[in-house]
Amino acid sequence: MLGLISLLPLAFALAPPTAVVAANTHHSKIVDVKATAPGTKLIVNRPLTTTDVTEIVMAQFAAVSNISSFFDGASVISGTYAISTHTAIPENPLDTCFFAIHGIGADHTYWDFKDPSDDINHYSFVEAATARGYPVVTYDRLGVGASAKPDGADVVQSTIQVEIAHQLIQKVRAGDFEGLKCGKVIGIGHSFGSIQTQAVTANYPADLDGAVLTGYSQELAGLPGAFSAWHSTVANEVSPRFKSNKDTTYWAWASAISGHYGFIYTPGVTASAAKEFEAGKQTYTIGEFLTIFNVQTPARTFKGPVTVVTGQQDTIFCSANCFGGKNGASVLPDVAALYPAVTSFSSNVITNTGHGLNFHIAAPKAYAYILDWAKAEGLEVKPIKGRDEL
Repeated sequence: MLGLISLLPLAFALAPPTAVVAANTHHSKIVDVKATAPGTKLIVNRPLTTTDVTEIVMAQFAAVSNISSFFDGASVISGTYAISTHTAIPENPLDTCFFAIHGIGADHTYWDFKDPSDDINHYSFVEAATARGYPVVTYDRLGVGASAKPDGADVVQSTIQVEIAHQLIQKVRAGDFEGLKCGKVIGIGHSFGSIQTQAVTANYPADLDGAVLTGYSQELAGLPGAFSAWHSTVANEVSPRFKSNKDTTYWAWASAISGHYGFIYTPGVTASAAKEFEAGKQTYTIGEFLTIFNVQTPARTFKGPVTVVTGQQDTIFCSANCFGGKNGASVLPDVAALYPAVTSFSSNVITNTGHGLNFHIAAPKAYAYILDWAKAEGLEVKPIKGRDEL
């Protein structure tokens, strides 16, 4: 089945308004997640100032990096963490659910993004998926939004995020979300959320039946420039929304223009969408920043279908040109090296789109591709006859 998606259309029209949106039910609840993961002891002199944060970023991306000076061996991260979850269920749900993980600087609303100037809500992956019958489970990662905010150096690292995702997926399969028992689960991530999703497929290959990695590739030459452009700052100095968080290991990018460089391709974004994105930006931690790629490893036994969907002008994962491969080829197929056992790997570059795919005008093209891919791969499973009522 390798290359199956080449049979699908390469471009899609904007999704039309759908009448089933009103029939969706949305449920939000805090879930206590017990998780244990290997961690890294970080040497952090507190409280951090924004000057300290700048020095850490410079150390990370210097030509001769001395980032190892912040590491002091291994640790164990363990605890029970309150995670804010959100479930959208269509009127006649399929037996397949999407489990969505957002990236750095966002929260669960990335998957249900709303441009104030858009009356139809074209930008919401939640609405696009539920219109096709898929329930969608989203959540605020640890340290973000309404979820718990433990120590940002010692606890909120990439490894514990993967373990929390794994535990939540187990709860999805067990019917802990509004009694919704999903026969199949498709993982979908964005950016750091894609790194997390990829790590789940590597460490827990039975968790997911398929994986969608958005805002992602293995071309990382643009990452130092993008991360440096953020001008990472102690979060409580950036916005009144973060004033109550006195932990200086929580950071945010300094301004709208800082976030713009990493996430936005101007011709493909409305001014109102860009403003809405900045208004809703979230924090990230030094622990995540220093361990961001620690969890990425080949998923040697994962066999489910995988697709990668990234904006052509993604500055973080494509150096602003996903067609920067040999002779103008896409760089996205390089991700296949992480999946030696899969029988179906595909990718799609979304034109006129930056890293923050879901708030670009072309987002519906990406959603149509993803949902058509799921159907073509046999993941669009109808409800089992006689299944218990939700």
